[in-house]
Amino acid sequence: MSWPAFKNRHENPYNWLLSTALQKVGVRVSEFSVQRLLFGPRSDILHMHWAPTSRIRGNSRRRVRRTSLELMLLLRAARLRRMKIVWTAHDIGAHDRKSHSDLEAVYWPRVAGYLDAIINLSSAALDALLNRYPTLRTVPAFVTQHGHYRGAYPRVVGRDEARLKLGLSGRGDVYT
Repeated sequence: MSWPAFKNRHENPYNWLLSTALQKVGVRVSEFSVQRLLFGPRSDILHMHWAPTSRIRGNSRRRVRRTSLELMLLLRAARLRRMKIVWTAHDIGAHDRKSHSDLEAVYWPRVAGYLDAIINLSSAALDALLNRYPTLRTVPAFVTQHGHYRGAYPRVVGRDEARLKLGLSGRGDVYT
C-alpha cells in the first residue's frame, strides 16, 4: 500500500512511475486510504512518501498537533495489522510551511519508533535528514537511485532545437 501510489500522477508522476514499475514485476500495489488501511485486505508494506514531513508543518499549532496525531494513529493501525512501514524521504521538510521545532522534537522519535526503513535518493539527502532529525538514526536507511521521467512528459522541443536554445554545439554528448 503506497501513500500515494497513483492518484497524484498529474502533479508529479514520480509515485505513479514507481508504482507502475513495481506492478510490472509482479508487486501488488494499492493506493493508500484510511478505509483500505483499517478495513481492506492487509498489505505487507505501507510505503509513505510525504506523509511524515507534511504532517508536522503548518501555520496553526493546533492543526500540526491534530495531523501529527492522525499520522501516529494510522501508523499504529498499520503496525497492528502487521505491516512493515517504509518512508521514502524525498524532503526533510514540507515546502512553504512554518516549522514548529518544539513539536518536532516530540514527533520524530515517535515516527522513528514505527519505521522499519527509510529510503533516500542520495547519500547527501540521507545525511541532511539524519542531521536534522537525529532520532531517525535508529532506523535502517538505504540509498537508491531516483527513477527517470522519460515518457512521463511530452517532448515538445526536438534535440536540435534544444541544443540551439541552450547554446550547445551539435557534437558534444549530452546526458538527460
